[in-house]
Amino acid sequence: MLGVLADAGVQLDAVVGSANDPAERYEAGLVSPAPRLIVRTAGPSGGSWETADGGRGRYAAEVRDMDNRLGPFLSALEERGYLDHAYLILIADHGESLHDHGNWDHGYTLFEDQIHVPLIIRPPGGLKKSKDIQNIVGLVDVLPTLIAQAGGKAENVEGKDLSPLLAGKTTGGSGLVFSGATRTNPLMYSVRGGNYKLIMNGRLNRHALFDIAQDPGENNNIAPQMPQIVAQLRTYMDDVVEAARSKPLFEAYAPQMSTERRELLRSLGYAN
Repeated sequence: MLGVLADAGVQLDAVVGSANDPAERYEAGLVSPAPRLIVRTAGPSGGSWETADGGRGRYAAEVRDMDNRLGPFLSALEERGYLDHAYLILIADHGESLHDHGNWDHGYTLFEDQIHVPLIIRPPGGLKKSKDIQNIVGLVDVLPTLIAQAGGKAENVEGKDLSPLLAGKTTGGSGLVFSGATRTNPLMYSVRGGNYKLIMNGRLNRHALFDIAQDPGENNNIAPQMPQIVAQLRTYMDDVVEAARSKPLFEAYAPQMSTERRELLRSLGYAN
């Protein structure tokens, strides 16, 4: 994907300043301070762009490039007969903010542009007709689903088996999906349940509730009007956080890491 950006004559020139997110977003604690990427277009006359349209255009080029690369990959699998015997799953680890809510990059908010990602499943041999499943599911559901499809049963893992949904049933999935791990605020969490989404800044003890069906852009905080929904989602959120704190997954495995590798992970947003 970097090749597409390079071919388009785009270079990351600098990372400066702070994201020009609306002040009320910062005050509500829904956005962590983030750098703003200044992207300059190479060419005889120089120039730069920082507009949402420009960012979306570059991102669309990345998506098109990925699509072009997937085609030959799938053709090779089909030629070798693998597609008749394997699950093909397309997922993403996160979305990207293209000036949504005033932000660039990823890892600084928990709005849908950051955490609503594709989950496309092709069973062995494919389907006669594709279907769009609207149930709320999470990436943690992929592992137990694949284990179940292989004839096993996942134990001591997060997530739920999505096999009922794959079989055409209308019930299944996580129902409630927890998200977290923003770069600069480890105490920012969200929970999606049905049409409602709660974002909580534990550092500031502030929250906001959105109706994703009516307000997909997450611009209208309806928490004051729906305290019962807030309480239900907050209870689930607190349970997940407490469970995670009681089971430190990586405490027993703390490998030594070189300074260079740590800086590389930090530059990619995977270390603080």
